Amino acid sequence: MKEKIRQEAAKLFDWLVEIRRDIHAHPEIGLQEVRTSARVADELRRLGLEVKTGIGMTGVTGLLKGGSPGRTIAIRADMDALPIEEQTGLPFASQNKGVMHACGHDGHVSVALGTARVLSGMRERLRGNVKFIMQPAEENYGGARDLVEEGVLENPAVDAIIALHIEVDESAGKLVIKPGPIGAAADVFMVSINGKGGHGSEPQACIDPIHIAAHVITAMQTMIPRSFDARDPLVVSVCSIQGGSAFNVIPDCVHFGGTVRTLSRERRAAIPKKLEDIVRGITSTFGATFDFSYIHGAPITANEPGMTDLMKGVAAELWGPDSVVEMDKPHMGSEDYSYYLEKVPGAMGLLGARKDREIEYPSHHPRYDFDERCLPFGVELLASTAVKFLNGEL
Repeated sequence: MKEKIRQEAAKLFDWLVEIRRDIHAHPEIGLQEVRTSARVADELRRLGLEVKTGIGMTGVTGLLKGGSPGRTIAIRADMDALPIEEQTGLPFASQNKGVMHACGHDGHVSVALGTARVLSGMRERLRGNVKFIMQPAEENYGGARDLVEEGVLENPAVDAIIALHIEVDESAGKLVIKPGPIGAAADVFMVSINGKGGHGSEPQACIDPIHIAAHVITAMQTMIPRSFDARDPLVVSVCSIQGGSAFNVIPDCVHFGGTVRTLSRERRAAIPKKLEDIVRGITSTFGATFDFSYIHGAPITANEPGMTDLMKGVAAELWGPDSVVEMDKPHMGSEDYSYYLEKVPGAMGLLGARKDREIEYPSHHPRYDFDERCLPFGVELLASTAVKFLNGEL
């Protein structure tokens, strides 16, 4: 079956590129993936899958039933784009102003649909089911959570889940993966410093929230690293600040906020209190008050060892042992794929897609692009892993 999958994936190259470029040219941000969802649903219906739409607003699932009963494996692809003005100059560049597929999700959708096409052609030889989860709103840390809450891992119950994320730091035909944490939890904090405004020439008559906010932000950046073990990675970044509207007026209030990234549950649980304690201590010293809020976003993305080994073994068998690259350390970026991994064992691998050019632009850059030769590799890997899981064979 391994050679059959390889041949069928290779035959799909032009179709995979067409799908990717069509979606790239018509990007839609989270929960607005109306056109994308319609295209995805149509393609899955043509293959004879049981299709459900409107999940988590714009999500789509397609259930492929094998020729005999067995377990169910899910394959997830995210569909949303980013609020970025594209600068690639590609002939299939975004036609939607201010929106761009700058994180490879157009490729993820193409690979998932290609996998569905390959496996649907051999469904009678499958023991069990493959559920395709085409997910909206990954970039705003909510889509996967909503789908899980709506029962996307049920009816039939999903036994395992796999996914790929395009990676432009490695060439096509490479799989980058590791067991355990591969991505950080992503949380948000927001602070308001409430002081007493007045004339800029008389700060002694005011409680200056800008001055206080500067102390708080500096303390966050200096006290946090000295309060926790540096061997357990932690990122605290203040990313926005608003306060004041005139050069000679001290405002009443300053607002700022940012993100926290952690790789352990213990660290994640400890951070909110520590941040609030810093804000409380400094504001009370200067006679101000504060408002503090902390929102937990996507959890830590941690690959289950067994499913990781399965994907690694399949890639090595398909492309040779040198094709598997052990991820040296987790990314501090987040992935809401973590919501699925909290419920069922699974793994996400990074699919090599480096272009042959002097400068490789990273994801979320307005000139981001990837090597489309990776697309059949992705189909081959996902289809073969699904077969291996269900049938125990390639």
